[in-house]
Amino acid sequence: MTQRPLDMMAFGSFPDTRQLYDVSLNTTGIVVMILVGVGMLIWMGLAYLRYRRLKRLEQMPDVLGEPNDLLEQTCNILGLGISERRVLKKSAVAMKLAQPVSILLSPALLIEAARVWKKSHLFTPSQYWGLRRLDEISRKIFDKGLDELDG
Repeated sequence: MTQRPLDMMAFGSFPDTRQLYDVSLNTTGIVVMILVGVGMLIWMGLAYLRYRRLKRLEQMPDVLGEPNDLLEQTCNILGLGISERRVLKKSAVAMKLAQPVSILLSPALLIEAARVWKKSHLFTPSQYWGLRRLDEISRKIFDKGLDELDG
């Protein structure tokens, strides 16, 4: 009859340490639980990002027509490229404008878009890229650069 380690210690004989630690662990259940937990965290994170996006869209006023369609048609007429459209879209979102095309209507809004771009893009190459695109838009529409409009 084999004695348990604690019983052996009670009678003065010390167990062999191999007996104490000779237990095989089955870790598949733990690994599965960790993977399920990580999957749930990822799913909750994606749900939160979708929630934030929907909240941001709710804050914008309703407009007639699709803003991107109007911007695309206007850019085609003015001969603006894809990069200029991208800058106008990002600037309009940062300025909370319903229509990105409204930046093209007023020199003051174009200057404000340049200021917002400069504040929101602190990484120098992207900041320079966006400001250069906005300056090209200014020259195509108003025949003046941003510096001359702001003057």
